[in-house]
Amino acid sequence: MGKKLSKIRISVIIPVYNTRQYLQECIDSILNQSLNSIEIIIVDDGSTDGSIDLIKNYEKKYSNIRAIFQENKKQGGARNVGLKFAKGEYIYFIDSDDILDKQALEYCYRQAFSKNLDLVVFEADIFGNIMGRNPSEYLFHNRIEKFPLQIGGIDFVERYYDKISLLNIPFTLYSKQFLVDHNIYFLENTFFEDVAFFYKVMQYNPQIMIVDKVFYHRRYRSNSVMTRGVDETSVLNKIKVYYKVFEDSTSRLKELYCMIAIRGIRKSLQEIVKYRIKIENESKNSIIQIIENIKFQKKNITSLIDIQYCYWIVYDLYKIKMSNHYVWKTVYDYLENVKIQLQLYDSNIKLGIYGNGDDCKAFLDMTNRLFGDFKCHVVYIQTAPTSIEDNIYSVKDIADLKLDIIFIGSYYYENEMINKLYEQNGINYKIYSIKRDFNYFCITSD
Repeated sequence: MGKKLSKIRISVIIPVYNTRQYLQECIDSILNQSLNSIEIIIVDDGSTDGSIDLIKNYEKKYSNIRAIFQENKKQGGARNVGLKFAKGEYIYFIDSDDILDKQALEYCYRQAFSKNLDLVVFEADIFGNIMGRNPSEYLFHNRIEKFPLQIGGIDFVERYYDKISLLNIPFTLYSKQFLVDHNIYFLENTFFEDVAFFYKVMQYNPQIMIVDKVFYHRRYRSNSVMTRGVDETSVLNKIKVYYKVFEDSTSRLKELYCMIAIRGIRKSLQEIVKYRIKIENESKNSIIQIIENIKFQKKNITSLIDIQYCYWIVYDLYKIKMSNHYVWKTVYDYLENVKIQLQLYDSNIKLGIYGNGDDCKAFLDMTNRLFGDFKCHVVYIQTAPTSIEDNIYSVKDIADLKLDIIFIGSYYYENEMINKLYEQNGINYKIYSIKRDFNYFCITSD
């Protein structure tokens, strides 16, 4: 049995919901930490699979474990309860099906304490049923060539918003005082609460240290929040969470948060269309009200493109007209210039579209909607096609296509994609980028 703690350095909070199969491995990884003076707060969020009995057994055996049982409020609600009772100098949240490296908390605590940091962020890998998955997709360090050792939160968001959507909650050690001073808690009874939490934390400019060490081992499994399918609940949760990001934004980050929020809402509406999700009237009215309430930044072309796309999706789905003349005119003029540069209406041009994700689709769909079907011949390019389909080519096989123009529709991997193209010897064409040349997903546009 563990000893009573006189001073608690870290409070580890474990929200649990029906993860009995993996929970013991998770708790043991915290009990085996090399750092002393850790309390473990396990918050069961209404489990029905036997998790409660396991938790009670651990609480009886270890004096530094506290068990709390509540009705289901989802992960945000469970974390908030843990925060309420936490006594540690620092807070660490771990998902109940994952594992933490033995040295992680000691290393992060020593860095945070000695350097007076608010957050220490580390790296993770994935394990489990990862057949067909690329593990490197989950390594956020890979998206930035030179990661700073220390950085302020506002600077981090402004510098890397187009590379990293958020710093995952379980990859981060938090100063409890920082969270308390700024009254930062999680949204409850919703999925994707980590998005709103991350952006709220960042706007108070925490001092962050980023550690290039793989301390967290994330289990990839079916039926988890990470792998759950898209349905009415998930889409509505995303829209509400992104609207909360917009609502909570402060003056310096308001334009950036507005752009990120509108983009998140637009992508959620695209999911409704893509997966043909049936939305009940109450949810539909909620979505429309949120879109009507958004006060977009007039000088940001990304916000204007995305809000106009939201208007059109709402009309296509529900035959409800939403319009703003300034938005429509600005988007029309902007995309008219895009269509000229890409020569979309020249039947003699052969255009390659490299990276045809949701953002690229919205960009091109709007151009098509405004000016009619493209006249140029279009082919699609992928770095590593997952299937063999007509009109889709690997980037390494495009030399013989004799393309005139390539349009890069991904801003996350823009530099890598440009480098891939330049690696192909003997290829000569114009390259346009959705970000570099057309300022899409840039903080300001003239």
